Amino acid sequence: MTSRRVHALVATATLLSLTTACTSDPSSAADETPAVSMSPRATIPPPARTAPSQTASSRPSAAPTRTPSLPTQEPPAPQPPRALDPVTARVQRMSLRDRARQLLVVGLHGTTAPSELIGKLHPGGLIYFSTNTISTPQIATLSREAQHAARAAGEPLLLMTD
Repeated sequence: MTSRRVHALVATATLLSLTTACTSDPSSAADETPAVSMSPRATIPPPARTAPSQTASSRPSAAPTRTPSLPTQEPPAPQPPRALDPVTARVQRMSLRDRARQLLVVGLHGTTAPSELIGKLHPGGLIYFSTNTISTPQIATLSREAQHAARAAGEPLLLMTD
């Protein structure tokens, strides 16, 4: 597979991801989940029965029977907000544009880090191909320079090889 085809494939996948992420309504997912109450339900006792009258009367007794009152439940105490994990907190601080940029994975031409490109695009990842790698020390230097440029721009990179 040629480098152009790989770049085209990555660009297509990224656009599909962005389109899907931008068209879904995050609030609708919450509306579809059923609300479940975890509090115990109060049980209703059966109605009290009265003993039949010993007198021989043909008409029913007009005295109402008393039913026991239901036990009252106190509302559950409010729970303190849970602390966010560091990744969720970091993503929530990002703008929509920066979140979209984190979906981009860019390739490079040559054997040096594209620091200027990383500074402008703020991509989520960088992929190396065989034309970008010469030796282990060169790959280490390339990775270090790319990460330095990415951290200066905001977020670290996910580094990949093909």
